[in-house]
Amino acid sequence: MRVTVTAQTPIHHDNRLHAEKRLTERLGQYPQIENVSLVLTREAHRVDEWSAVARVELRHGTLHIRQHAHELPQVVEQLVDTLDCRLAQRKQRMTAHKGHSSVRTMDVGRTFAGL
Repeated sequence: MRVTVTAQTPIHHDNRLHAEKRLTERLGQYPQIENVSLVLTREAHRVDEWSAVARVELRHGTLHIRQHAHELPQVVEQLVDTLDCRLAQRKQRMTAHKGHSSVRTMDVGRTFAGL
């Protein structure tokens, strides 16, 4: 999973690292994610409001999510929570549709004939 965090307005380097860390921590459990792009913007037409727009590229599809909040850490947390919820719902729908999860686990203790 590749995570890219950009800003259309100047932000402190620590805020950028925090956003990248939160996305990597929370979304690392979803192997179907290939790329996450996050754009942070301070809204000029709204007083003290930040917006975050995320584009999550999956193996089979793309998610787009937008969040607004008054503080930058708050908008990042809201966005990560929303992404986590949407990905969990997507996984649940796929499991119900296919009858199994797209993530396969392997029994490590199992022995195979001929190996």
